[in-house]
Amino acid sequence: MRNKIRYIRLIGLIFVLIVGSSLTFAQNKSKRKSAKKPLVEVVSIVTDEKGSPLKNVSIICGEGAVVLYTDAKGRFQTKVENDATVMVEALGYEDKVYKLTGSNIVPEKIVLKKEPLFLTEESLVNRADGGKTYKGNEVGATSVLENGQFGTFPDLTLTNMLQGKMLGLQVRSTVSGLGNNTPDLFIRGQHGMSENTAIVIIDGVERPAADLIPEEIERIELLKDATAKILYGARAANGVLWVTTRRGKANRRIYNATAEAGVVQMTRTPDFLNSYQYANLYNEARANDGLTPYYNQKQLEGYKNSKGANDLLYPNVDLYDQLLNKNANYRKVSFDMTGGTDRVRYALIAGYVGGSGFEDVTYTPQLHRLTLRGNLDFNVTDFLTISADVAGRMEMRKWGQLDCGQVFTALSTHRPNEYPLTMSPEETGLASSDGIPLFGASLLRPMNAYAETMYGGYTDERYTRSQTNIGLKFDLDMLTKGLKAGAFLSFDNYDYLQLSLSKVYPTYAIKTYRNFAGEEQIMYTQMKKTDVATSQSRKSTTLQQTLGWNAFAAYENTFNQKHDVSARLTYMYSKTTNQGVTQDIINANYALRLNYMYDHRYAVEADMALMGSNRFKSGDKYFFSAAGGLAWILSNEDFLKDNEYVNFLKLKTSAGILGYDRSTEHLLYERAWSQAQETVQPEMVLFPEKGAIFWELDVKRQVKNHIRGSGNNEISLQEAQMRTFSNFAWMFLQTEGDYNFSSGSRGRGNLSSTANPYFLFPQIYNFRYNIYSSEWPVANRAIELYLQKKSENEGWERQINGLSNNEKANLLLEKHTFKELLADVEQRNLQNNIVGLEASRLFARSEINMGVDAFRDSLYAMLKRNTFLNIKFENMLDTLGEMSRTDLYSYLKEWEQLTPLPFYSIGEPELTKVVNKGGEEFFVLKVLVSNNSDYDGIIQMNVLQNGWWYQPMEDPRARKKVEIAAHTSKEFVSVWEEQIRDVEINTMVSGNLPYMIRQSIGNVKQERNKIVKDTIYTLPESSLEMPGEVIVDNEDSTLFVLSTPAVVGLLPKWLDKVEDTSFKYSGISWWRAPLQWTATTNAKYYGKYIRSAYVIKSGDGSQTATWKIPVPEAGQYELYYHVFKDDELRWNDRLQGEYHFRVAYDSEMEDAYINLRKANEGWEQLGTYYFSADTVRVVLTDECKLRSVTADAVKIVKR
Repeated sequence: MRNKIRYIRLIGLIFVLIVGSSLTFAQNKSKRKSAKKPLVEVVSIVTDEKGSPLKNVSIICGEGAVVLYTDAKGRFQTKVENDATVMVEALGYEDKVYKLTGSNIVPEKIVLKKEPLFLTEESLVNRADGGKTYKGNEVGATSVLENGQFGTFPDLTLTNMLQGKMLGLQVRSTVSGLGNNTPDLFIRGQHGMSENTAIVIIDGVERPAADLIPEEIERIELLKDATAKILYGARAANGVLWVTTRRGKANRRIYNATAEAGVVQMTRTPDFLNSYQYANLYNEARANDGLTPYYNQKQLEGYKNSKGANDLLYPNVDLYDQLLNKNANYRKVSFDMTGGTDRVRYALIAGYVGGSGFEDVTYTPQLHRLTLRGNLDFNVTDFLTISADVAGRMEMRKWGQLDCGQVFTALSTHRPNEYPLTMSPEETGLASSDGIPLFGASLLRPMNAYAETMYGGYTDERYTRSQTNIGLKFDLDMLTKGLKAGAFLSFDNYDYLQLSLSKVYPTYAIKTYRNFAGEEQIMYTQMKKTDVATSQSRKSTTLQQTLGWNAFAAYENTFNQKHDVSARLTYMYSKTTNQGVTQDIINANYALRLNYMYDHRYAVEADMALMGSNRFKSGDKYFFSAAGGLAWILSNEDFLKDNEYVNFLKLKTSAGILGYDRSTEHLLYERAWSQAQETVQPEMVLFPEKGAIFWELDVKRQVKNHIRGSGNNEISLQEAQMRTFSNFAWMFLQTEGDYNFSSGSRGRGNLSSTANPYFLFPQIYNFRYNIYSSEWPVANRAIELYLQKKSENEGWERQINGLSNNEKANLLLEKHTFKELLADVEQRNLQNNIVGLEASRLFARSEINMGVDAFRDSLYAMLKRNTFLNIKFENMLDTLGEMSRTDLYSYLKEWEQLTPLPFYSIGEPELTKVVNKGGEEFFVLKVLVSNNSDYDGIIQMNVLQNGWWYQPMEDPRARKKVEIAAHTSKEFVSVWEEQIRDVEINTMVSGNLPYMIRQSIGNVKQERNKIVKDTIYTLPESSLEMPGEVIVDNEDSTLFVLSTPAVVGLLPKWLDKVEDTSFKYSGISWWRAPLQWTATTNAKYYGKYIRSAYVIKSGDGSQTATWKIPVPEAGQYELYYHVFKDDELRWNDRLQGEYHFRVAYDSEMEDAYINLRKANEGWEQLGTYYFSADTVRVVLTDECKLRSVTADAVKIVKR
């Protein structure tokens, strides 16, 4: 608290100095004016060295109060005070300055000496390292934007105004609400690493660009190559946007005041379907997939004649019309005052920005932002200059219960017939209170967007940011000509507070059903309960402080008017501390820059830096970087010097290697301001029954064995005791390994588990840390299963049960909420799978933002930091959310809802070997995945390289998660040095069966001289079906028919009996095939979303599977069957077997066969036929020498 008070006093003192100085100058001026000093007349002519008059030369008098220009004959005439300063400036010529005294006057003829282009005083610019150089002599790759070049742009954020203004800068806009849409800045494109945006340096310190208004800026420089970026250490590898704020100039006094107000209109909005159109198109889509219509004729008529947004059964809602205005307003006001003398210079800039959002809701988003900056430079002596800068920003925002992103998400994802916005008590028979309407909802979306925006409360956000700089500069010419030194100290403080008032009112999902009398009835299911807060609560706070300082020593000189030499040694340090967030961020950088130029024609630059970061691993905290560059100014050569078409031409090149720490997380958390609770483990009492295993109870022996068994990796006594306790507690765990198999089953082994009689709930399974939550007691288990990658475990249960446990969990989550399944004793065997899937779904967006491995490493590090401590689950989500820039709370709410399951079409991977000139070889992998559902989803793609164990490569690109929006496709293009063998697509929480597909890459294409970069393309939705082919799968219930099994005896039926289950698919074993057609799944079967087939024990040909193929038009067709080879063929090379088909068409019947030993897995041709009938029937019999027959899919392809 004391430090904060001192800091406030320091800021106040500096502001007093700045304002006081400016007032003193103003008073001095007024006194001078009141004294009415005598005026003198100045008459002169300005010429070049040849005597030719110069037109439009600037004549500046009285600190810029008087500015005039020479006429066509180079003449000017004016009256000034007898002690005024007269400046003469012309582009391409040396400046002249005359200070009038009794004997010193402006000559009648002023001769200006010509200077090479970009080597005049006007082109002398401040470098990012603190030195100065002429534009023409720069070696590094930079782009510059001067004050006044921003133009007018109706945006509330500075960096959005830079779009298209600087060569090499890409400004990618974001949507984060009013005034908060700070874009991402990329220099020379993007690369595959995370955190690949440029950093912003303001007056020598890394700071947010959003803190600035255009009126504060003197100059923006874009540092693009290694020689330009090396001075800013390991955080600058992606480029630097270097900003210099305005400072006062001697003898130039400027006052500016501007005010602006405007209206921003939407350019266009999407044209959404109404409910009737949506229902018709949805039915059409289902028909295209061979499914029955979802909406009946009565519903279609109801939507066609809908009464609007509040129609109880047939709502027609246009949320764009309900929740958006057509325009929004904004306001800008600014005032700045700069000036000074040769001794003291000052700048004072103030600005206000305000506006409102497009949302037409109770609490339309409002923004109020105030900025203030004061810069002061004071020449204490001829060799010492002190600078003091203060800047502050205060911002207040307010919005409704839903922020901008949530509002527009609701606008674009809610179906027009999702639910009625409001319902009347009279129509529903439900009671309302306090005059609040009843709100509709759906099972998929329990939240009512209208209720949230109109009645749901509001959020206030306030934050302040202050910046202080104090610097000393020494001109040491008295020691050595050209020697300079300096030091600079900065302190930034950021304070953020968010308060909210949340009101939740009941919502009701509507469902119709028919009673026993056949009458249609309406059932209302309450989806949200009343939760109305009466006062604001603190939702989020952040306190961040940054301390930085740098020092330099520099030398620059010119010898014999041809040899320009300069050197600069710098040290920079910064430390950022965040309240309650991970640990401090510390960066340090030692840099040496050497420059040499000969005769203003040839330039050489060499840079070296020692880049330090506390994110680097222990023992390697510093990274040595080096860069160099060459430049040749051709326009100064004799053969171009007097060319009238080329006034400046320079060639330059540079190269370097830089350190990079922005994709690296800390390996150890050293400190945090948040306090953790002490852990108290509950006492456990065991009453062992007869037959209990007492080995785990011999504690002393167990401890000794652990120490003895550690070998070379010695462990402590405490570690041995923890391992002993873990072994002891294992007796209380629910396990998935205690399986029972149905005795004597024929091909349908049924898997079940017996509950552990010592099982305790909640589970005690990890005693190193305790993640607790009053709402989610399963939080501890969720984190553990997430780190164990439970959702990525395909499971061997498919061979026994037909589905993996994760797939069963997916299907259950579609019909029941997470909480319902946790409380369901019948599903206890699947509990770990359910928890693991929900944990994976919760953290999926964080993995997308940070990278899968980087996010997991961060979570591991957090747990290590909190060993033997309690961790509140909600606090953990706060920290993880800030680290990964993800709102995990919003995704945690999905745990309370049903889980919509998207489904995907997965294309065959394509691999191309590219050989370029010079012998360079690489492989290009392309994979297309299409989301064909109404729900957004996330998939994980694993690229596998080496054979049997299918381990992903160490390259972080080999394992990534990607979000795929509904009805869109993603094409993954990646470049690899070695040949890829397999690609694995994990559809995670989806309706795909199997949910994990591993595809081997067969043929490798060959191409030459091609440039390819890693890219993910977003494409329209695709079914991945080839034109001209018709496929009928066993999942097409209307086109696929199975024969009825023959009557068998009681004993075979009993052996073939399967326990009742709610899942359609069963396990199949080739050594005991089922007696009747049985559905099962396998990744090698054909299937658009569900890769399944029917299997039966081989017989005499009496059992059949029939596919009815609709023929689009008469013609010649090739007929194919999708072949699958089971383990019987894989394990016995001598076995032979044929599938017997009958092809019925045009009143003819032909036999066809497939030799399974010779056939390849996948599509195998049955023959070529001329089909003229509308439908062709393909019949597969159970006649085969193998143990079983599999009925999968057939297709025809027109020739």
